[in-house]
Amino acid sequence: MAEDINLLPEITEKETKKAGITRGVNIVAIVFLLITLGVLGALLGWNVYLSSSMGRVEEQTKNAEEKILKQSSKEINHRLLIGKLDEAGKFLSSATPYFEGVKKIYDIILQSGALITKSELKNNGTFTISGEAQNSDILGSVTDGLTNKEQQTLFGNVKLVKLVKEKDPDNQNPPYQFTIDVNYLKKGLLPEPSKSSKEK
Repeated sequence: MAEDINLLPEITEKETKKAGITRGVNIVAIVFLLITLGVLGALLGWNVYLSSSMGRVEEQTKNAEEKILKQSSKEINHRLLIGKLDEAGKFLSSATPYFEGVKKIYDIILQSGALITKSELKNNGTFTISGEAQNSDILGSVTDGLTNKEQQTLFGNVKLVKLVKEKDPDNQNPPYQFTIDVNYLKKGLLPEPSKSSKEK
């Protein structure tokens, strides 16, 4: 009979143990490599997360800085405007308004019975008033009202610039047409308070 042929050489028990140990070492090395790759992947992911977070933080910081800069420029402009308004308010509060003089002139002319047709305030403080008076008594009341002692603190250099009485065939008694220049003595500024009044 034919003998069985063993194609595999006989493996010794020592070699079998060695192969088992080698296989165990390989499995441990593969597991260690997988763990190492997992840790590296986690570190890489964490790094990406931190980078994106840092980008968001930088963007938020930049936006906040821009808002602060815009707000600070608005605040600076606001404070400058408030300063200018305060200066203007101080100037206006120390100025005597021309309205006081205009009102006084209008009151005098209207109370006398004259009619104002035109008025103009010039930069040098001169009021030019044009009007009509029905008779010389009314015109006299206007000039007396502007030159009396009461008005000497407000008005000076009252001049009758023009006085005309045109003949009108339709009107038996045409009005006098007059133009008067009046200097307003309070040129807009109040006198500065004296030191003694400041100390009080």
